[in-house]
Amino acid sequence: MRRSNVDGRDLARVIRKARNLAAEAYEKQGMSRSEAQAKAGKLLEGVTLHTFRHTHASILIAQGVDILAVSRRLGHENVKISLDLYGHLLPG
Repeated sequence: MRRSNVDGRDLARVIRKARNLAAEAYEKQGMSRSEAQAKAGKLLEGVTLHTFRHTHASILIAQGVDILAVSRRLGHENVKISLDLYGHLLPG
C-alpha cells in the first residue's frame, strides 16, 4: 500500500470543503447562510488529522484488510499496537 503524504494544508483544505458542503446542505433545509455556516463549523469542531487516520484504519478493517497490513500502513512499531487500538473492530 502507498503511504500518503498529507500535511496541515491538505487537512485544512479538506475541512474547509467539508464545512462548505455541510453549510450548503443546511441552507437547503431553509437555514440562513450565517446560521448554516455556524452549524457546519460546530459539526466539524475537533476534527484533526488523527480523526482521518483513525477513520481510514477503521474502514480498511471493515473492508477485510488484514490487521498486519493495516498496522504496516499506519507505521505502528508492531501489530499489537494496532490490535489494541482496532481489535474491537475485527470480526469474531
